[in-house]
Amino acid sequence: MNDHDATERDAAEWFLAIQSAQDPDPETLQAWLRWLEASEQNRQAFEEIAQVWNTTPYAVMAKPATAIADEDYDASIPIAEWLANSQVATAGAVVSSKRLWLRPLLAVAASLAFVAVGWVSYRALAPIQQGEFVTGTGEQRQLKLADGSHITLGAHSRLSVDLTETRRQVHLQAGEAYFSVHKDPRRPFVVEAMKSTITAVGTAFNVRAIEDRLTVTVSEGRVKVANLPEPAIDAPVPESIGMLGRGQQLTYTHGISQGELAIIKPVDTHDSARWREGWLIYRDEPLKYVIADIARYTDLNVEVTAIAAEAHFSGAVSKDGIAEWVAALPDVIAVSVTPTEAGFRISER
Repeated sequence: MNDHDATERDAAEWFLAIQSAQDPDPETLQAWLRWLEASEQNRQAFEEIAQVWNTTPYAVMAKPATAIADEDYDASIPIAEWLANSQVATAGAVVSSKRLWLRPLLAVAASLAFVAVGWVSYRALAPIQQGEFVTGTGEQRQLKLADGSHITLGAHSRLSVDLTETRRQVHLQAGEAYFSVHKDPRRPFVVEAMKSTITAVGTAFNVRAIEDRLTVTVSEGRVKVANLPEPAIDAPVPESIGMLGRGQQLTYTHGISQGELAIIKPVDTHDSARWREGWLIYRDEPLKYVIADIARYTDLNVEVTAIAAEAHFSGAVSKDGIAEWVAALPDVIAVSVTPTEAGFRISER
């Protein structure tokens, strides 16, 4: 079997795996997308299968009369032509030896979308029920959940999703995410981050978990923050901080030795989510947390001394201009910046 024939057969196998599953698992979808992106030949072969599938009359696919084993294909002609001939000859069926080739509405929508919009990620057509998702430096990712909710996952972040009939659970292990939650009173939407829980029914909010600092900002509706971890100081932490409304932000620093436990303050809701547009906005933020946050958007190594780290910064940083921002930082706050081989070193002035 030559390379072309092997590609045709691989395309048929992938089409079967994707179209016959009502809810393909994320690992299968990611492997399929990698196969598609490997070569233009793979894409063309898969498109042939999709086109034949879409042009087959519904009655032919919906009422299979004869089974055709996939082993019958001998690679002597293109797989698309073989499928078309087989469908006409049997007036009824395209069935593999392992499972039936059904024609759910999802097959029509997905196949048409592949051809019409340049192979849109199948994940956008198959909302997420479960899975773990990771972004790299400077990368963002849009996630559509099966309940109608949407998540924008920020740079250098890790998040897992687990939706069932009785609960909606998301775990932000590190990084930042913006949640637009579809209302479902029967299933509160719960985000776990730094051992805390943020619960919403239908709302929009932002969660950032960077180093030892948790920040929750509400853009719409209300959320409940609970189960904050015990601080290092000898002071009680309430089981629930209570409700946050639109325009409120909670900041909690885990493991502090003195000072704040949890701070709730009013904020500009537009500023808190501008990272999705490439702008990082800070209001009176300790420099150590600013540096930790911008590190998710650059490969530059930015060191900061212990004293300089406690300086506070207010302003905006473009994710595409981080090096320029660091170099100009002495014009804004009382620090010195020294270039290093890998980036910069920020120290007290």
